[in-house]
Amino acid sequence: MLSCKDVTHKSSDYIDNKLPLISRWQMRLHIFMCVRCAEYIRQMRATVASIGLLKDRNEPAQAVIDETVNNLLEISKKRS
Repeated sequence: MLSCKDVTHKSSDYIDNKLPLISRWQMRLHIFMCVRCAEYIRQMRATVASIGLLKDRNEPAQAVIDETVNNLLEISKKRS
């Protein structure tokens, strides 16, 4: 049986249907039995779906990107 570590390493190929049949069944068995890995795969699928939705959107202006980065840096400094 696969370990949780194996599942995380193979998760992208699993979601993209790139695993051989036996590996896919091993993943399904582990995900069925492991609540944490099932949640991880759900989160990965949600992330992939969200990124897919962003493809059609225009890129944000450079000023918005710069402001966001600066805000994150300020938050990081305050926590240090």
